[in-house]
Amino acid sequence: MTTASRPRGPVVTFINSVSGAFNALGSLLTFGLMCLICADVACRYLLNAPIAGVAEIVEISIVAIVFAQLADATANDRITRADSVIAMLRTRRPKIARSIDFIAALTGLSLMAILAYGIIPAIPVDYERGYYVGTVGLFTFPVWPTKVVVAIGVVLTGIQLFLAALRALFDDRSSI
Repeated sequence: MTTASRPRGPVVTFINSVSGAFNALGSLLTFGLMCLICADVACRYLLNAPIAGVAEIVEISIVAIVFAQLADATANDRITRADSVIAMLRTRRPKIARSIDFIAALTGLSLMAILAYGIIPAIPVDYERGYYVGTVGLFTFPVWPTKVVVAIGVVLTGIQLFLAALRALFDDRSSI
């Protein structure tokens, strides 16, 4: 069942809207990376002058893109997985399927909590100490903006997994 057909309150609607907006940010970052890579290839080919820092920007941006889009993918049940067994269980043994959905959601929530515990305290340290990727004198890019995006994505995904756990407990049509 998609989230569009589930009844929602204003809080869940707001959280889904924020997750969708963050997904859009991830899409914009993807488009920007595509343009940057194409420009770099063109500059290398036509001018024999690559754009400095493209590899570093791509490297750090991919992580941000994944976490920017993870919460919306979780909310809309678009996480890639092999679900043939759980699909069969939903029709034949719905209580067992709901239990598996609940355990999966709690496991994901635990992972998001561990990630948040590790990344959120590092953000102010990275900002204050000026941590960066790249080579001084050639190209540098601060690390903290990427960690902020990852932290927001982790928190939003944790909230979505918490909602999925609640659906598994209270909704016969649960699917995470």
